[in-house]
Amino acid sequence: MKFILTALLCLFSACTFAATIKGTVLEDKTNAPLIGVVVKVTGTDKGAVTDIDGRYEINGIDKAECLLEFSYMSFITETVTIKFEGKTEIVKDVVMKPEAKVLTVTEVKAKKLTHTELAVINEIRASNTVVSGTSASQISKTMDRNAADVVKRIPGVSIQDDRFVVIRGLPDRYNTVWLNDAGAPSSEADKKSFSFDIIPSGLIDRVLISKTPSPELPGDFAGGMVKVYTTSIQDKNAISFNLQTSSRQGTTGNAFQYNPTSSTDWLGYDNGSRNIPGIAPERIDKNDPNYNISDISKAFGNDWMIKSKNASPDMRFAFSYTSVYKLKKLKIGNTIGLTYTATKTNYTVNRQDWDSTKERLYDYNDNINTANNSVGILENAGVTWGKNKIEFKNLYSQIGKAQVLVRTSGLDSNQQPELAYAMSYD
Repeated sequence: MKFILTALLCLFSACTFAATIKGTVLEDKTNAPLIGVVVKVTGTDKGAVTDIDGRYEINGIDKAECLLEFSYMSFITETVTIKFEGKTEIVKDVVMKPEAKVLTVTEVKAKKLTHTELAVINEIRASNTVVSGTSASQISKTMDRNAADVVKRIPGVSIQDDRFVVIRGLPDRYNTVWLNDAGAPSSEADKKSFSFDIIPSGLIDRVLISKTPSPELPGDFAGGMVKVYTTSIQDKNAISFNLQTSSRQGTTGNAFQYNPTSSTDWLGYDNGSRNIPGIAPERIDKNDPNYNISDISKAFGNDWMIKSKNASPDMRFAFSYTSVYKLKKLKIGNTIGLTYTATKTNYTVNRQDWDSTKERLYDYNDNINTANNSVGILENAGVTWGKNKIEFKNLYSQIGKAQVLVRTSGLDSNQQPELAYAMSYD
């Protein structure tokens, strides 16, 4: 009977047991109170949140032993075991430590693309001047063989003699050409001009033409400034080949007059056969008995005869090859471009002059025959590793022009016409 009574008293005591836990939660380094720490009794729905002073209080705990869990964002979660041992209130202060997380570094590498249509559009939009341009992506959709064909598709630009640029009606002398952000050399000896037909279209990255002045641009142009960028280190090997022939109205198939050529004229340079012989003095005086005009004339490697043949069609050839090699962290690229042009032109110019009495002094008919041969070689070599890049961009151009001028003239119909020849090679 006593045993039963004791068991009932213990059961009643357990059912009516209710304890309280309270305390303060502080930060480890500064001992400052933490606001908003979640404190809960595991396995139950009882808990609390610390106030502005870092204090918490949980009432009605009906267990003699419980586990408290303290959680706070960016701090290490703390767990504490509480044993009441007959007590109805326990004060438990807790110090929480910040969570020390090591953030991993994620590095994103990307290559800036400059040859796409979107890249060129964005570059044009970012410019403070009026700019027109085209990209390699647009060029690849056409059959253009060289830079001359490419730039004439840009609004406000035309091409003269298949190689010289004319912008807004102003000829080449009023325009500036930069190649890879460096001033392009003139391809003519007597004027400022750049021959656009020496750059294969397959080696062009983009072309931009500024038509208005700006402080960051050179001030030596009135028509426009052409910026041509050739390709850099490519991502894969590539090869392209282009051969084109065309007929020129008034020339192809018609009589074409020429004088003897050298064996290397087709490459754009003379092999020395046109050099002035050593017997020729710096100044010829017909009254000087030491010089014989006849002997000096015969010393030149020329028979002074004008020959004639039917003009062949114009021919243009373009070839480009790109190779890429990868050696561990090194990426080596080499791009070679070759262009060749052989053209003939034949036209007539009439020259007349009158005096003050309206009497004609002379009437010249000049038949001009010109054979042009040009060779262009472009090589871009480079190596890249990590964030470093070294590039060598080279351009070689050789242009040869052989010209024969046949002039006929006469003052009136009663006189025999005069015949004169002029032969030159540049």
